[in-house]
Amino acid sequence: MSFDDATETDPSQAYLAAIGRALYALASLEWLVIEVITRLDPTEDIPALAVGTTHAIYTKFRAESERSEIAQEVKTALIKIADGYSALPPLRNAIAHAR
Repeated sequence: MSFDDATETDPSQAYLAAIGRALYALASLEWLVIEVITRLDPTEDIPALAVGTTHAIYTKFRAESERSEIAQEVKTALIKIADGYSALPPLRNAIAHAR
């Protein structure tokens, strides 16, 4: 059986589009987190953050949220957001790798 004969197992265009939208949304969120990190610490190097893993970005996001000198309620909210963000790498990997 050739690759062309396997149409019954080919994913639908709607399925592929949904995967693309999900991965795009996760990537956009990752860039938003990088932006927040650089707002909390303007000395952070965006290119260095951008090549990091999502877990490394989470670790930096949480650390910067904890040590920043901002209002306590904002700090608490950012830490909660960072912890929620930490759940995304396994989800993204499951989507990207069709698990």
